[in-house]
Amino acid sequence: MLALKRLLLVILVLTLPAALTALLYWATGALLAATNRVIDPQIIWLAAIVEFVAFSFVAVLEARDRWSR
Repeated sequence: MLALKRLLLVILVLTLPAALTALLYWATGALLAATNRVIDPQIIWLAAIVEFVAFSFVAVLEARDRWSR
């Protein structure tokens, strides 16, 4: 059971940040299209990179906290 729990934590750390970043990237594009606004694509790409790093950091901290439980 412990091995399964740890495997799920590793999967969470590897997939959740990418999924959340993709969701926010898509939502930003949809919001910009709906409001007829334009932002430089490099700024959106940079924001996605920063979001991915932040989500990854939080996922690693959460997994580290739950690893020994």
